Amino acid sequence: MISLQHVHDALKASLGSAFANDQAFSNGLIRVLSSFPSACPTLTALSRCVADYLFNALYDRLGYEMRVQLNDGTQRRIYMADLPDLADALLIPLFLSFLPDASHYGLLHYFWMSTGSLSAMRVLRQRYSSFLPEQERALMDRVEQENQFFLQ
Repeated sequence: MISLQHVHDALKASLGSAFANDQAFSNGLIRVLSSFPSACPTLTALSRCVADYLFNALYDRLGYEMRVQLNDGTQRRIYMADLPDLADALLIPLFLSFLPDASHYGLLHYFWMSTGSLSAMRVLRQRYSSFLPEQERALMDRVEQENQFFLQ
């Protein structure tokens, strides 16, 4: 089950606490994330659904400038190119709700390999390390070191 706290934690750094604490926005995200696999049958489709929801919700609330105020007081403009990475980060609560078994490992591994999802890679390292070959763990270590900013 995906909790409001998990969504809040995933949103806070990227969009600030104002969005993270907005219950309507967060509940909408939970509805989209919970649509897997019924309305969005693959993780790739779900990622697109989350990115679409983000765009529509942000545009409706912020207008064409798409600026959010972060917790440190600075403003950040959200660009279309940011949406896939934001959507990817928001998939973590769903990934963490999966049982750490072979079928979910296969699902996450395929998603990681086909999309380069840093969130899938992170969860694979944390929860499925016993399934990973040594060479893939080494690759993941290198990717994590090179992308430290994105994995915070």
